[in-house]
Amino acid sequence: MQQLRIWRQDTLKEIEVAQREQASVQKHLEEARERLSAIDRLISLHGSAPQATEEPENSIDLLDVCERLLREAGEPMHVSKLHAALLDAGIPIPGPWDRGERDRAFDAL
Repeated sequence: MQQLRIWRQDTLKEIEVAQREQASVQKHLEEARERLSAIDRLISLHGSAPQATEEPENSIDLLDVCERLLREAGEPMHVSKLHAALLDAGIPIPGPWDRGERDRAFDAL
């Protein structure tokens, strides 16, 4: 039983490390998208339409992450706890929302 507890603790540490790494990658991705948006605006200023871009196939789906977090919790979560868990996992919440809009969006989940 002690070995299982040690194994569990090691796995929790591994998850924490992976979440920190994921947060870093998410930040990098967000910055790249912001640069792309700025470049597209500059292209538009010159009278040209930017080329259409598609999201990569492996982009993170917010709903999938929410479902995973809820499953891992094993019990219902208040929207504020779910939001905090998303931020802890480095998952950006899309859109320039104010708190009310964000809460309404999460309530819909």
